[in-house]
Amino acid sequence: MMFHELNIFIDSLANQREMLIMAIFFLMALESSLFPVPSELVMIPA
Repeated sequence: MMFHELNIFIDSLANQREMLIMAIFFLMALESSLFPVPSELVMIPA
């Protein structure tokens, strides 16, 4: 029973991490639209 709760906890952590990554990409996109950056500096995830 404990393992199931641990699984849910790990899943919620993973979801928070995804949200954090999305927020970072969103802020980076917003920043690049406000302050133009050379495309060489913008890293595109594979």
